[in-house]
Amino acid sequence: MGSWDTRFGGRNVKQECSSSTSRLAPETKRLIRLASYSKCQGKSCVCLGWKPLSNQLPIRCDELALINALPCLACQHSFGCHTVQLSSKSADELEELAKCAQAMEQFRIAMQRETSSHDKELYQFLFFSLRRSLSEGRIHRLENPLGLPPFERHNVIDILRMYFVARHENSDGGAFGRSPAVLFEAFISWLDGYRLVQPPIFEMLARRTKEERVEYCICYDRWFIYCYVPSLCNYFKMHRPSLIFGSQLLAHIFGSSFRNPSVELCLQQHKNSFVTVDRLASFITDFREFLRSFDATIAAPSKSDGLPKCLQANLGENGDNRSSKASSKPSTRRRSVLTRKAKQAADKQDHDIPDALWYDVKNEYERREQLRRPHVLLDSILELMPRDKLARIEEERGQIFVHVINNNLSQQQDNEKLFWLLQLQNVISQQLPRMPLEYVARILWDHKHKNIVLIKNSIVIAGICFRMFVDQGFSEIVFCAVVANEQVKGYGTHLMNHLKDFHIRHGVYDILTYADELAVGYFQKQGFSKKIHVDRSRYEGYIKEYEGATFMACKLYPNVVYTLLSSMIEKQKDFVQLLGERLSTKHDPNTVYASPFASGSDLKLPLSVNQIAGIQAVRVRPTVSACNNNATDHQATEEDFDKLKSLLTKLRSHPSAWPFLEPVDAAEVPDYYGFIKYPIDLETMEHRLDSGYYCHPKLFKADVMRMMDNCRRFNHVTTKYYKAAVALEKAFLSMWVKEMELL
Repeated sequence: MGSWDTRFGGRNVKQECSSSTSRLAPETKRLIRLASYSKCQGKSCVCLGWKPLSNQLPIRCDELALINALPCLACQHSFGCHTVQLSSKSADELEELAKCAQAMEQFRIAMQRETSSHDKELYQFLFFSLRRSLSEGRIHRLENPLGLPPFERHNVIDILRMYFVARHENSDGGAFGRSPAVLFEAFISWLDGYRLVQPPIFEMLARRTKEERVEYCICYDRWFIYCYVPSLCNYFKMHRPSLIFGSQLLAHIFGSSFRNPSVELCLQQHKNSFVTVDRLASFITDFREFLRSFDATIAAPSKSDGLPKCLQANLGENGDNRSSKASSKPSTRRRSVLTRKAKQAADKQDHDIPDALWYDVKNEYERREQLRRPHVLLDSILELMPRDKLARIEEERGQIFVHVINNNLSQQQDNEKLFWLLQLQNVISQQLPRMPLEYVARILWDHKHKNIVLIKNSIVIAGICFRMFVDQGFSEIVFCAVVANEQVKGYGTHLMNHLKDFHIRHGVYDILTYADELAVGYFQKQGFSKKIHVDRSRYEGYIKEYEGATFMACKLYPNVVYTLLSSMIEKQKDFVQLLGERLSTKHDPNTVYASPFASGSDLKLPLSVNQIAGIQAVRVRPTVSACNNNATDHQATEEDFDKLKSLLTKLRSHPSAWPFLEPVDAAEVPDYYGFIKYPIDLETMEHRLDSGYYCHPKLFKADVMRMMDNCRRFNHVTTKYYKAAVALEKAFLSMWVKEMELL
């Protein structure tokens, strides 16, 4: 891999060629420096910067054309291939890029010297952000996932202004004594120079909840990037903490047990003859009390009458405008599909839930989502996540690409596309060794077949070969493969989601395939089923059949964006859970409802939803689909009753059914009913079937599986009872598939 300097930049250029470039013109020196960070524009080249050979630069300052022909030490492409994107830049733009390179060098040195792992991650984030801009030859714009300042509706100046007005009105102007401006100036000066403690130290000071730790981490990262880093590197704009932060920063500072703000402020101002220690301590104590009752929804005073001069900063700005900036997300973020649909649902259907509650839940959800986002983008969390989440993040960052390619039998085809087809052929041949190479090549290069490939580091790591039958309304997947060292990373799921979206855009909503025994699990996770819903007349004679493979099908829904499906479901779960938490607080958790079977009730199973006590109190209503399907899908038909009766007869006649024919005798096995809470046997099931208990066939299946599970739990694996349960379960599952035609 090489050292850090060899991989990322111009330090070797300075060391090796300082004597050679000493006589070059300043413009040429600047271009050589930028070339060491510019990505090579040659096809399929991954070189990140031009690296010269020792002493190969000319001495004369007017030989730029000769420099353009010099080869790169890493990729052997010319100097001009690395600077072609810089040729159209103006002198001011090149100067800006040169400042960007200088800032990147400062961050590289800071990373080497920094001992804190958290601060080193932030330096690394800024370093690669600058590195990406230089590599692409564009002016750097900080795309910060933490948002843009100001971060709160009311900044510290606004809060101090409201505090001054409140205390001034209550005490008729005598709350702060003489020269109140000195107090506020001292406090603002101290706050702007305050050094926040690092998040690891913050977590060690006291027990914190997860949300408190995350909130402080975000606050610290924002302060570090927008307030601390600009004091070290003038490339970034400096922001005063008192103008971009508000009550959250103050809460973290005053709530920290590591430092005492009153003592620090007093010590800082102890030599000031106009501010005594007692006045400062009294001011800090009173201000902390004011913060405890501070309401962020109150508008800040818009008039400057009587305000100290230090509190009149940005008084002309509209607080609502600042709040809209603070609450807005980065422009590169798409608007949440969940939020939009939840709002539509609130307007159209859910009139029984107050609008204020919906907006409250919506704002709380967006706040929690913002708390999670920086940790995902900065790679600083380890948590369970959907299979395709990491792959989706990598695609958003530009680390992987997805393309649909095929051989169009033209002599003017792109060489890069043909190269990808060759790489895909190698991937499929390696991952499917039982497929003849000639067959793979014939299908892959056939102009009727298309291929969707996933590119990482200019190399094909996954691909799906398929053929669309638009007139028949379905598509056939022929090959699907991911290289061995990139499996179990979500690339296969992400690629399949892109394939589904591609089919929806072309109006094809059914996908068929033959899967071998190793691929059945993968296709089932992608929504494929062994139950074929497509009429045989549509695909017979069109698709390729394979011996020893499982025929599977997948139905697509045109209103679903499959590449965003997992994130949408994740957001929906969080949103519904948050809404449930808010609704649950409106009901007394200590309320106990009487059982519907108490006092000799004549209710029979199954119960309807309305017969359950307490349901109406929480205003639960069935969905439209539940109302439509209640009379059909959830009721066993006469045909189902006959099938279950026949199935039960076959179970009773099976050789391994002898332990389950009747209930266990409590006299013979005294501890059985103390250990097994829900006993069941074939005789009891027969009574239930005759009484109409099994309103759905799946209830019958659940009783059979519970009967086998009870036997395995109570008996040792070596006993005849355990072996009988295993044999009967295997026979039952086979009967179930044949009789009920359900999996």
